[in-house]
Amino acid sequence: MKRIETDTGLNTSDDSTRERIVKSAREEFVAHGFTGSRVERIAKQAGVNKAMIYYHFKSKENLYHAVVEETLSHSFERLHRRVSDTANLEDALREIVTTHTELMTGFEGFRPIMLRELANPSSEFLDRLAAIIVNSGLPATIRRRIESGIKVRAIRQVDIRQAVTAFMAMSIGYFLMAPLSERIFQVSDPDKFTEDRKKAVPDIFLNGIRTR
Repeated sequence: MKRIETDTGLNTSDDSTRERIVKSAREEFVAHGFTGSRVERIAKQAGVNKAMIYYHFKSKENLYHAVVEETLSHSFERLHRRVSDTANLEDALREIVTTHTELMTGFEGFRPIMLRELANPSSEFLDRLAAIIVNSGLPATIRRRIESGIKVRAIRQVDIRQAVTAFMAMSIGYFLMAPLSERIFQVSDPDKFTEDRKKAVPDIFLNGIRTR
């Protein structure tokens, strides 16, 4: 394994140090969000100094992006395995909504950074996230499931890209606009409402594309 010598005064393994930093940063970001997290605490937990963190990631925001990307990569790989094992499209969609919910509610600060990146069409971060999702194999698997449904006429002839985009908007979009939605509909128990969506979103979506 490659070893590096830096002006931090530490002689360490490049890969293992980076992994320790990312692991510590994930715990810090989950506990305190992006704004409340401190590079000093991340460095102490990882057993390195601040200079080593900036050597690897250049900035706190780059470190946060690395944590988000790794989290998404593991989540979508796991999700693809779950979806591949499901019996039907409805079960697969429920698995997707469940994973989206876990990401949006379990990773403090994820929503704000997604809002910021989505507002920037030229974001390189979004390019990397798109590559993670595509490389997981999940979009192709969902496309095949819908195509199979169309062939047996269980699903109407639809533009699959439009359909999947609409589903993503239903599943992820809610979390981006939840503060407004909860006020409009006076949601008294947001946790229960969010849990109920795991079943409601696939049901509403499928009722829109099933053969009538």
